[in-house]
Amino acid sequence: MSDPSNMRRSLDRFFADSARLYPDRPALSIGDRQWTYEALRRECNAIRRSLEAVGLGGAQANIGVLSAKSLASYASIIATMESNNVYVPLNPKFPVERLLKVIEDAGIETVIIDAESARAAMPLLRDARFRNVILPDSEENPFPDFDGAPTFICRSGPVADLQDAASLGPASHPPRFAYMMYTSGSTGGPKGVAVTHDNACACIDRALRLFKTDHTDRFSQIFELSFDLSICDIFLCWLSGGCLCVPLPQDRLFPLDFVRRNEITVWGSVPSLASNMRKLNVLKEGTFPSLRVSWFCGEAFPAELAQAWSEAAPSSRVYNLYGPTETTIFVTQYRYEPGKSPATGVAPIGDMLPGLDFLVIDGDGKPTSEAGELWLAGDQVVPGYWNKPDATAASFVRRTGSERIWYRTGDLASVDDRFGLMFHGRVDRQVKMRGNRVELQEIEGAVRRTVGCATVAVVPVFSKDQICTHLVAFCDKVDGGEGAAKKACARELPPYMVPEKFIEIDRFPYNSNGKLDYKELSSRVADL
Repeated sequence: MSDPSNMRRSLDRFFADSARLYPDRPALSIGDRQWTYEALRRECNAIRRSLEAVGLGGAQANIGVLSAKSLASYASIIATMESNNVYVPLNPKFPVERLLKVIEDAGIETVIIDAESARAAMPLLRDARFRNVILPDSEENPFPDFDGAPTFICRSGPVADLQDAASLGPASHPPRFAYMMYTSGSTGGPKGVAVTHDNACACIDRALRLFKTDHTDRFSQIFELSFDLSICDIFLCWLSGGCLCVPLPQDRLFPLDFVRRNEITVWGSVPSLASNMRKLNVLKEGTFPSLRVSWFCGEAFPAELAQAWSEAAPSSRVYNLYGPTETTIFVTQYRYEPGKSPATGVAPIGDMLPGLDFLVIDGDGKPTSEAGELWLAGDQVVPGYWNKPDATAASFVRRTGSERIWYRTGDLASVDDRFGLMFHGRVDRQVKMRGNRVELQEIEGAVRRTVGCATVAVVPVFSKDQICTHLVAFCDKVDGGEGAAKKACARELPPYMVPEKFIEIDRFPYNSNGKLDYKELSSRVADL
């Protein structure tokens, strides 16, 4: 009789099951190239053999994957998990110092590098202490100066002939951690969030039930691999048996062509990307007839933008999702319906996914019917932060008289009887103006409504003694000029909450995850 523990679900089994069911169907499309499930499986097996050859079969070791969006990168993700190791994405676009901090914190001794990322790998090979470097799409070692230390394994190396690629299947031993994503810590250093297979499978299962995707679907893969929303792109697709369609760099500038060329049926992105498309006059009525599911996550989703997307994709269900990395991808969903959104101008975050729970907690640690900090519980809450017990103890807590773990999100939320959970911003984006507590997201909402702009970011300006002296609002348009904008805001906000300056900018700065870069905007304010 087989060991029941060996039957535990894992993300790599999602792919393996679809590879058995649909070996000849497309699994991955990048540019004008496409690979079937069988072809991708063989690539995965070659990388898995390399990991096992250096003693990492079943090791639960943190494996760094430094790669662009290539065949090698997606195969490496599966191979790392199939060999019962932990996938840690290393974004080659990130600064070297940040990557070195991640490598050191995660204790990464083995790294997989695709050919496109060889140049970005040079300073890491020089300064990190790798034992093994796997080069899955390089026939020869592109780093001859480092030959011998660490060990380099190329595509055509001796490992490639150890066994027939078709003979390998999913790892037989029960896995634990699936991947680790690094987020910005409060002290400025990256903070590792290790996610178990149980956490991730629970989320992807719920996504499948929500979106009702199947093997006929073609999924966009817009998110950076270092952003946890990419896990939903990838594994919801492969659980469904669908095709993952990866845009080329130029496709991000012209997503209309990407969607049409690939006949995308399931779209996922941050709202900012849709906002940029709208500014380029792309979101015309009926623009995306192939879409049947569209989901947005990662930042506030303006109702006006949701309406524009609904008109551009008339056959699509449109969802606003919410969830911190610490609760595995997303935990709430709101299906947008034209004409039924609240007057706040922003789509609600809606209802919890089935089986998950929430509390809204006031400043005294008690549940409240008003706005308060959102706490989350359930099988998607991760065990804690990697090697940071103090941070884990502060954010993953038990309530008196209960052993259940709750994650303190640091997000402000309230419950609306009609729309479910309403997002009010971050607790840590509160500032004091003239002794009054001010929530910057509240001001952004007021500016959005009264000034008529779609994208707005309000940034506080501090004096040398760290007193907030005034606010600056960056907007994608300021009709009538700054004076008219101030008067419009004054109709909704008390004087101390009205921004002192309104600055119209054509292009907002975004960070690597596609979110508004408030740090960059703050630096611009300092230069005014």
